[in-house]
Amino acid sequence: MWPTFGGCTIDMDVMPLGEPGKSQSIWANWFGLCDLGIAADGRLRCGFWGMGRGEEAKWHYGPVLPRGRWTKLRVVSDCEKMEVCMDGKTVLSFPVSMPAANTLAPILGGYHRDGLGFFKGRIRNLRVSHACGM
Repeated sequence: MWPTFGGCTIDMDVMPLGEPGKSQSIWANWFGLCDLGIAADGRLRCGFWGMGRGEEAKWHYGPVLPRGRWTKLRVVSDCEKMEVCMDGKTVLSFPVSMPAANTLAPILGGYHRDGLGFFKGRIRNLRVSHACGM
C-alpha cells in the first residue's frame, strides 16, 4: 500500500516591505501548483492548478496585506478545501482538487516566472504541519 498525501497547515508571520508593483510569491509548492502571495494591488492572493488535468489557474483574493507590520498568516488544507487566515480571521475559503493541494517540496520566498516576483519582506515563526495517510 502506498502512502497518500493528507492535509497540511502552514503558519507564518510576514511583513511586506515597499510597494508591491507586481505580484509576489510568499510561499509556493514545487512547480508552483499552489501559491500564496501578494497581488500587484497589494491584496493577499492564493491560487492553485490541477496538475496534469489541463485546468487553468484559480486565483482567490483577500484583503490588502499591510506593509511594514507583522501579520500572522495561516493556510489550512484538508485536500478538499483551502482556508487562509489573516491575524486569526478567515479571509479566504475555497474548494481545492488533488493533487494541487499537496505540498510537494515547498519554496519559501517564492519563485520568479511569468511576471511573478520574489517576496519583498520578512518572514518569521514558520511552522509547517503535514499529515500523511495510508
